[in-house]
Amino acid sequence: MQDMFQGNGYQSTDSRDKKSKLVKIIRYQYTNQVTFILMYYDLLARLKNATMAKKEKITVPFSKMDAAILEALVKNSYIKSADIEIIDKKSVIVVNCKYKDKIPAINDFKIVSKPSRRFYFDYRSLRPIKQGYGIAVLSTSKGIMTNKEARKNKIGGEYLFEIW
Repeated sequence: MQDMFQGNGYQSTDSRDKKSKLVKIIRYQYTNQVTFILMYYDLLARLKNATMAKKEKITVPFSKMDAAILEALVKNSYIKSADIEIIDKKSVIVVNCKYKDKIPAINDFKIVSKPSRRFYFDYRSLRPIKQGYGIAVLSTSKGIMTNKEARKNKIGGEYLFEIW
């Protein structure tokens, strides 16, 4: 334990101080390595902010769930495309935003299922979003799909979010 603090500028004699400083060092090193939140709501916030700022492309960290969600958004024409690229040995997804007459295709979104409260729906309970102008995205046993696809396939699942 003493060897860890040599040369780091810590001049302490109390063992309790060393433990608390050790925790601070570990947290500092951990937070420097983890730079992105890999949840779909971070992806949605980035998409909305980019379209409101009239960005043409954005890059987001790769995860299988984010790739599946972006694939559903491409099918329903909320974004132009989503391509997986490797930049500096890290996989990222490059998303091309979609506009119609300089108006973004994504107006807003609503997160329904959160880590603190999960919502599950069967296929009979799925209703149109914004009178059919929006979609809901579900996580089912057959993968990520929209409310229209889930109703068609008669499958329910976790109701992730709505987008319009």
